Order: sequence, then C-alpha cells, then structure tokens
Amino acid sequence: MLALGASTPAWRAAALSRPLSAQSYRFFAARSLPQSAQLRAISTTRSLNDDASIAHSPSTTAVGSTGNIIKGTLWFENVYPLNTGLLDPRRYVARFLSQSVEKEVREVFMPKKLPGSLEFSSVRLESNRKEGGVYVYYEVDKAAAVTSEPELVDGKAMVEKPIESTDDVAKFVKLQLDKRAPVAWFNLNRIDVLPVRGEPWVEDMPGRPPSSCNLRVEFDGPDVHLEQLFKEFRPFGRIMDITMLPASSKEDPRYATVQFLRKTQAIRAKNCVHGDVIDGTRISIHYDKRSSRYRGFEWIAAHQRIALIIGLGLFAGITYIIFDPIRVFYIQNKLTKKYTASKYINMAVHWLHDQQVTLIQRTARLFGAKMNKQENHIEAEDVWSARKIEAERLKKYLQETPDNFVLVSGPRGSGKSDLVMKAVENLPYKLVVNCQDLVDQSEIAFSSRLAAQIGYFPVFSFWNSISGFADTIVTALTGAKAGLAINTEAQIEHMLEMTTLALENLTHEQSEKARKISERSGNKDEIKASSKSEIDVGDGPTVPIPAGPPADIVYPVVVIDGFMTKEKSRNDFLYETLARWGAMLEENRIAHVVFISNNPSAPRVLSRQQANKTLELVHLADADTENSMNFVRARLGLVFASSELMSSVEALGGRLTDLELLIQKIKAGAPAPDAFNDIVAKSIAEIRKVGLADDSAETKKSIPWRTEQLWKVGYDELRMNPLFWGDEEALSQMESAGLINVIHQNSRPSSVRAGRPVYRVAFQRMVADTKLSATMGVRTLKRLMSKEEGKIRDWEDELTKLSNVLATGGVASVGPEARRGIESRIDYLGRQLGASAKKCEAWTVEEDRLKAKLKLADA
Repeated sequence: MLALGASTPAWRAAALSRPLSAQSYRFFAARSLPQSAQLRAISTTRSLNDDASIAHSPSTTAVGSTGNIIKGTLWFENVYPLNTGLLDPRRYVARFLSQSVEKEVREVFMPKKLPGSLEFSSVRLESNRKEGGVYVYYEVDKAAAVTSEPELVDGKAMVEKPIESTDDVAKFVKLQLDKRAPVAWFNLNRIDVLPVRGEPWVEDMPGRPPSSCNLRVEFDGPDVHLEQLFKEFRPFGRIMDITMLPASSKEDPRYATVQFLRKTQAIRAKNCVHGDVIDGTRISIHYDKRSSRYRGFEWIAAHQRIALIIGLGLFAGITYIIFDPIRVFYIQNKLTKKYTASKYINMAVHWLHDQQVTLIQRTARLFGAKMNKQENHIEAEDVWSARKIEAERLKKYLQETPDNFVLVSGPRGSGKSDLVMKAVENLPYKLVVNCQDLVDQSEIAFSSRLAAQIGYFPVFSFWNSISGFADTIVTALTGAKAGLAINTEAQIEHMLEMTTLALENLTHEQSEKARKISERSGNKDEIKASSKSEIDVGDGPTVPIPAGPPADIVYPVVVIDGFMTKEKSRNDFLYETLARWGAMLEENRIAHVVFISNNPSAPRVLSRQQANKTLELVHLADADTENSMNFVRARLGLVFASSELMSSVEALGGRLTDLELLIQKIKAGAPAPDAFNDIVAKSIAEIRKVGLADDSAETKKSIPWRTEQLWKVGYDELRMNPLFWGDEEALSQMESAGLINVIHQNSRPSSVRAGRPVYRVAFQRMVADTKLSATMGVRTLKRLMSKEEGKIRDWEDELTKLSNVLATGGVASVGPEARRGIESRIDYLGRQLGASAKKCEAWTVEEDRLKAKLKLADA
C-alpha cells in the first residue's frame, strides 16, 4: 500500500484508503510515470469512426495483479431476461433459471485453459438477475505457467502471447466465447463478455429497474471533465449526449448525465464502470429514473393545454378507428346471434327433444299403445281470434319493402307487446328497444341499458363526465369554451349510428348475395328460388324465408316498445331521437321499424317525421266477452264455467292483464267473486290516487286536469261542459294516464269509456259511495258556481256602465238608434242575470242537500 503524506488532499486520502481494485492499481501506478507515459497508460488511441473496434477496446493497459496472481472480474451480459419492474413476470423466470445459467457460464463460457497452460485458480460467480448478467470473479497464478514447444503451423512456429493482465484474460475469454457464438433464447441476441473496471454492485431493489438509457454518474471528488467521461463510456456504445451539472449549482453530490442510444449499452456501462476511479475521482453510476420514466409527465406538466387537446384527440381517434368496428360487430352479432353460446345450446336441446320424442313413439308402438296428440294446454293466441287477424296483417307488412312506420297502439294491458313479439319471433334479424327501462334513469344507467339492449360494446359511460371535466379545465386555462363536452344526446345518437351501420351491413350482404346469384344464373327465376333458401335464425332451427320485392331481402326489424309511455320525464328526448332514427331507416330501406305505444299523442309525433307518408296503424281493442271467457277457461283447464266466473269475466271485460290477474287469484285458491272484488278494490284505489289525487295537495297540483272534470261522462257533452269549456287537453292527459279511453268513430272522437273495463265497475262503485259522491258533487257545484258568479260580476259591471250612459244622456248625440241598441243590450243582460241567479240558487240548494248527506254519513 502507498503511504499517505500529510499534504495529501482529503478526496485523495479517501480514495487511497479503499482496497485497490485492478483499475485503481493501474491508476496509481500510472501516476508515478512521466506525464507522457501517464497519458499512454490512462488511455489508448481509439478510432471513433469504427463502432465495433471502439466497443471492445480497453481504456487502459495496466494490469490488476499482485505478484504472480492476476485478479479480475468479467461481466457476462444477456444471460437473463431483463427485469423492468416489480410486476415483470420475467423476474420469476430468471430466479428459476439461476442455477442452470451459472452452471453454463462456469462450465461452457469460461475456458478451461489459458495461453501458457495457465488455469483459473479460483472462479466465483455472482448473478445480477435484474440487469440480465453474471459477474465472474477469477484468479490466475502466473507461476503455474508451463513452457512448451511452439506449435508449428505451415512450417512456422506459432508462439502464444502469454497472459500478463486482466485485459489479456478478457480478450482470450471473449475470443473463445465468439467462437461459440451463444444466443439467448428469450431475445435471440448474442451473449457477450466485458472486463469490469470498477467495483461491482449487485442490488435487488425493485424501485430501481434498468429501464433507462440515461446514466447518472455521481462524483466522489472533483468533477471529471467531459472529454474524459466520453473516453471512459464510449467503448460501451454510441453516446447521444453528456450533460454536466453547472458549476454554480449547489447540488450535492455533483453528477453528470450520460445518455446512450440504447438501454443495453447503458446497462453494460453501469455494470463495468461503477466504482471506477477516474483522475482520482471515484464514480458511482445509477439509472436516471426521472429523465426516462417521467420525461413524458414533465412535458405534459409544461404544456398542459397542448397535451390535453392531443390526449383527447388521440382517445377520440382510437375510439373511432378501433372501437367503432368492434361495436358494429357486436351489434350485428346481437342481430344474427351467430357467435352466441345460446345458439348451440338450443340446437342441442332441440336435438335431444327430437330424440326423446322419437324414443317415446317407438316404445308406444312396441307395446301397442297410441300416442295422445291432444294437448290440454291451449295458448292464449289459439282462443284470441281477433289477435290472429292483426298478427297476420303485421307479418304480411314485415315481408314487404320498408316504406313507413308501423304503430301498434291500444290501451295498457291489451297485449300489444305480445302481439308484436309473436309476429317477429321467426324472423332472423330483430332488435328490441324498451323505452320504459331507459327513461327516468341517470345518464350512466341510461346509456348502459340502451347499449345492452342493442348490443353496443364496449361502452364508456364515464366518458361524458371526463369530457365535461376536460372542457371545464380547458375553459379555465384558455378562457374560451373548447366544445369537448359530450352530452347524453350525442352519445345516444352515436349508438344509433353504429346500429344503423350494422343493419345496413346485413341488408347489403343479402343484396350482394342476390346479385352474385343473378350473375351466375343469368335469369330472375333462380333469384326467386334462392330467396326461399333457409336462413339461420341463431337460437333455433333454420327458417324458410319467402321472396319479397325488390331484391328478395329479409329486412331486419327494429321494435321500439313503450314509445312515449312517459311523455314528460327525464331523458324524454329519446322519443324524438328514436322517431327520427326510425324515419331514416324506413326512408333508406334499411329496416322495418315497429313502434308500440299506448299514448294517444304517438301518431302525431310519428307523423311529423314522415309528413308525406301515411302511418301504418294497428289498433288493439279489448276482446269481447266470448273470447275472454274462452281464454279464462283454457288457462284454468275448465270445460264449463260457473255463473259466478262468467259474471266476473263479463264485468272485467277483455283486458288481458286483468284477466291474467283474475286467473292467478283463482289458481291461488280464491273464489271468483272474491278475486273480482279484490281487483275492483285495487282499481278504485288507483283511480282515487291518480285521477282524484287523494294523496296530497302537491299531487293535485301536478295532475293536468281538475278532479271535477273526471266526474263527467260523454265526449261531446263533456268537452262542452262548463267544467271544460271546449278544452280537450285535460281529456288527452286523462287518456294518457289510462283513466279513460276515447273511442273514435268516422275518424273523430265520439265517446268516452273507462280506461280499463274493470274501471267501469270501479266508477260505478265510487258513484255509489255516498260520501265520495257527495264530496265530488260539492266540489263540482262550487266550481260551477264560481264560473257562474264570475259571469254575473262581468254582466253587472257592463249593466252599470250602460245604465250610467242612459242616465247622463251620453247617447243623445248619436241619435235614437244607438239608444235603442243600448236598451236592447240592457234587457239581454237583465235576462242573463236572472237566469244565472236561478242557476246559482238551484246549485246552492243542491249543495246544501249534499252537505246534509255528508253530515249524515259522518254521523
């Protein structure tokens, strides 16, 4: 060891107090030489134009030896896969392969013999799995060299260069390794070996992954010059830049940043140079995490406005380029059910059912029995003859070319949805949108449910909130609206646009198929024959499709159920949007659109979208008594019905939902009269809650009619009644609420009936209720007297003014004709006042009588 003098600087004393590595020994040995020799010892001449020669040329020629012992370290790179983070699964692969890799390095990559018959007296391995390499610590005893005769090649003696330094050992090991040219299995790159100049440091901290091309070189001593850093690190690869810490910086420790072209070059330099001493300064090398991992974040933080716009633009571009075709595929699969598991499950079920029926028939024939083909269960459609006619009409229309809407209307519970589903059940391509599940929902639930109904996937329901937040941020940063926010209406329109593309693809594929068949056949007869081919329905067996003009295409059917059920509700824009979308599908002949609604305003809304075309209307009414009775008997399994059951069914009428409720109560064990009375009591409660607003004053304010208006019957008489004064809005709202049903005759409303047949009985019982009838009578009389008293006041004011004109002689200037007119008007007002006074007097007497009934009822 060298002795330390009193005048030795602190940084030099610290460096000399450490154990001397081969590189450190070389440095201090070179310091004792003359200046010219020092330069030759520190650095060899390098050619910067030849990367291959630079990458493996030694930076010094000093040896790391003590007497006859040569000690050194080699770095074998690319023997393990790199570990780029805590969640990188390759770290577990490297741990599993550790023993086999070390064995291969020791027995295969390291040579057994060195020139001069030398051998490694000691070999120790240390794996650095995180950085993909292995350190090999070796010792070579030069005293064990054996002098041998030179080998003759082509008559000339070949003398091997003896091993004198660690550089000679590294060159020889590299030469032997290049002959084998091993390749790593995980990246197909060459395995290489390099001499280690510094002090190896192996750590397994997951927070310091080798994920950067930049190295942070820290100085334990004076700063190393830029030129010297370049000479030290250039052999390991192309350097992009070297950044030195400014002299004015107070940051400690001092450091420089070396940026390599590739990450593997940075890993190589870090493992071979860390701990080296350059011009008396020990260097420590770490990966510059901030410069690599967080450089993008730093740029975003510095350019927030541009980054936000670019980010949103990229997201939108990815959405349109990648996700939109996926969404069209999922919607089309929803229509065709081509790639659904239920299709194959149903096929297996049908096959097993057929096999079971065949086995039962064979067994029956074997024992001489006969199969009873009579079914006890009769479906509702078999006894509902009126529905069959409407269903056949709807089926026939759906086989034609799309031209205008189909509206299936009728009161609630009349079986509209069942009729449409029965008509389209055998069609191959159908899509159902249920508006009742969409309105009055939050924005996220609204878009998610609609996406599920049409098969729209993937759906980003949160994008509305994110875009709104981004628009707020951009507005705050720039001071102007960026228009980035996407409302729910725009998102719904995009869903319908994707659905249009999927429907158009189905129609286009059939058109192309028909065109190709026509080109092959050359005549139209084969086109019509091909149109009768079987089309895969998806969830069931194939269905023969009849020919239809003009190109024998099976058009998809879009069913929009619950249209305008809740006319004034949250997300009610959906009705107008669906109407426009349906008009576009019909006009472009892409698909049939069937609307199902119980709202009397639905025809007007749909007619606005197709002003030049007639709406195809299918109106369902309640069934007659005979069909209703047949339906109940069939569902209860009765051959004959009792008189009590017949009277209950006759009172309920032909409303399907009421009949189903009656059947359920009878099956539960209730007698028919009790079940009927329960239904009527429930209907009375519904009428009083919805129609008369008995719950609270707030409910009365919310209904668009007055409770007295519901107490009258007869359309024309009702419309011109003093309670209505010709206003039809209240009647329309009552019909929308299901309280009444306006019957049309000769294309005009003619009469008013109860909204449900059972409401007829409910209304009768409500009228028979003495207290309720008296209460509503008092309300009605008060409303009529209020109207009449208002008219009386107006007439009295006018009569007073005219009498004053006559008394003051103000009409003298206009002649006797004007005076006679005023007197005639005064006589008319007098007669009207007398008539109104008699009405109010009679109503007052009636009101007193009704109030007396209320007192008796209370008593």
